[in-house]
Amino acid sequence: MDKQTLSALIQGNRLTEALALGKRLCAATPDDATLWNLLASAQAASGAMEDVVRSCDRIIALEPGNAAAHSNRGGALYSLRRLAQAEQAFRAALSLNPSLIPAGNNLGMILKDLGRIPEAIDVLEKLIADNPAAPVDVRAQLYANLALVQLRANLFEQAEQSCRSALQLDPSYVPAHNNLAQALKERGLLAESIRQQRIAIRLSPDAAALHSNLLLDLNYLSEFDANECAREHRLWGERYGATGASVAVYSNNPDPDKRLRVGYVSPDFRAHSVAFFLEPLLSAHNKDRVEVFCYANLLVPDAMTHHLRGIADQWRNVWSLDDLQLAQLVRRDGIDILVDLAGHTSGNRVRAFGRKPAPVQITWLGYPNTTGLREMDYRLTDEWADPPGAGDELHTETLIRLPKGFLCYKPLDDSPEVDAPPVIRNGYVTFGCFNNSAKVSDKVLDAWGRILAELPQSRLLLKSRQLHGPSLQKRFLDEFSRRDIDPGRIETLGRVNSTIDHLSLYGRVDIALDTFPYNGTTTTCEALWMGVPVVALAGNRHAGRVGVSLLQSVGLAELIAGSVQDYDRIAVELGGDTERLIGYRSGLRNRMRNAPLLDAAGFARDMESVYREVWRCWCKSGSASSPRSNGATGS
Repeated sequence: MDKQTLSALIQGNRLTEALALGKRLCAATPDDATLWNLLASAQAASGAMEDVVRSCDRIIALEPGNAAAHSNRGGALYSLRRLAQAEQAFRAALSLNPSLIPAGNNLGMILKDLGRIPEAIDVLEKLIADNPAAPVDVRAQLYANLALVQLRANLFEQAEQSCRSALQLDPSYVPAHNNLAQALKERGLLAESIRQQRIAIRLSPDAAALHSNLLLDLNYLSEFDANECAREHRLWGERYGATGASVAVYSNNPDPDKRLRVGYVSPDFRAHSVAFFLEPLLSAHNKDRVEVFCYANLLVPDAMTHHLRGIADQWRNVWSLDDLQLAQLVRRDGIDILVDLAGHTSGNRVRAFGRKPAPVQITWLGYPNTTGLREMDYRLTDEWADPPGAGDELHTETLIRLPKGFLCYKPLDDSPEVDAPPVIRNGYVTFGCFNNSAKVSDKVLDAWGRILAELPQSRLLLKSRQLHGPSLQKRFLDEFSRRDIDPGRIETLGRVNSTIDHLSLYGRVDIALDTFPYNGTTTTCEALWMGVPVVALAGNRHAGRVGVSLLQSVGLAELIAGSVQDYDRIAVELGGDTERLIGYRSGLRNRMRNAPLLDAAGFARDMESVYREVWRCWCKSGSASSPRSNGATGS
């Protein structure tokens, strides 16, 4: 009867009573594995994962062959982000019962988290093959998880097929729709990707992360004008922003001249494009003026993580914290200015900003649009990426325009030397684009087709991680054929072994062609550093004007096109002028060294001036407000 009562309490979600009764019963009958299992269930339901581990340890001591107990122990360890121990627990469970689906499924996800992608695929494929009679919802989950791992492996066609297998089993399974959207996006099928994302959002009771994926993808589409994009971002903020948990009163010392506590929040404190622009700032911060806190929403660190951790004054790994816990940690740390580095990109913690844990909140760097959050006070940009005027109305944040550009780049220390332009040895000009293939819109392909037609001996080299597989390679070649361009003039490359190898490929490119309406950022900096001029089209929103900002920062305004016709003209004229190409090749690296784009000390001073100005505004008014009437600031 006691077990039935305990079970009923758990099923009725009366967890406080269940925990009390369970502990009492286990103390009275310590050798009853069934009681310990019930107690572990109550502990898991209440989120007490350390207690679950201990209860499972007791079950395993009583019944070493209990595969479910090993699996449940692994699940608790996985929740605690103790991945190596969780992997061992799941492997122990599978050694006892190879068809135990929860253990195999979770093992596959752990291996994915640890970056052991081929192992993860093997585990999940075997689990699916060995369990043909599993319930429909379980098999749908396995296929969707397999797709998630296949996406990490750049196996986009296989991921699409896995998602479609999941949806055949369960047409309303949200993760399958979401993963299918990502597979379609990576294959360049953006319109269909967005359709799948909207289905996932409609089916999900809490679609904040799914809606963030949609917002990111809208930046790729010229069909969505800036006003439509802004409305969709505001809708996200209205639905998922303010939680009602924000507190208007802060304990921060309102001294306008004190040393500021600045917190940076990001999933990308690792070998990621964001780090190339963040590291110079962190390294150059004046520690007498700013105390740096990094909130890393990061599971698996790498060498860059350890480097950034050494620069920061304080480091917090917040992967295991929910948004409320993260907001509470920020408050305990007494952060004066909290800076979001991710926006609506993968792994973001924007919802924590919705709780307004810091007096002043800023978004910068990692996302090319407004967050849509009223609780985000400012967005850092510059006059080239966001010209004053209509663009200010597209943001829920007040725009602050840094005086010499909103980016500061740090090239790789052991970058390859700059070679002579390949046109000299080849006798023909080679255009190139190493941007994410999702940025290569139909309008971009149209422009490239016209440029190649004007210079019939020219070639085009395309490189991206998506081009690792044959399907996107074929799609691009077919697209050029449709534009009457011989596919033999197009070369496609996927991932290479290292960043050095990636940079060395610029030795095969004479002119880089930027994408639109979503420009490159790191790829533009890399091309310029390797002596390759970049032709960019000035768009009507931030994502399409980053190229303008970068080229203005290094004094290359002549490579900025004001229209698609200008884009074609600049590329064709440059492609026919070998002397100009030689001049760019020999001078661009030094030009960058002397430009604001690489001036880390000057950039840090500008950022610290902004921080000081917005902090003084808060100290004066008790709320974040525009430091200047036009939203601009400088040093």
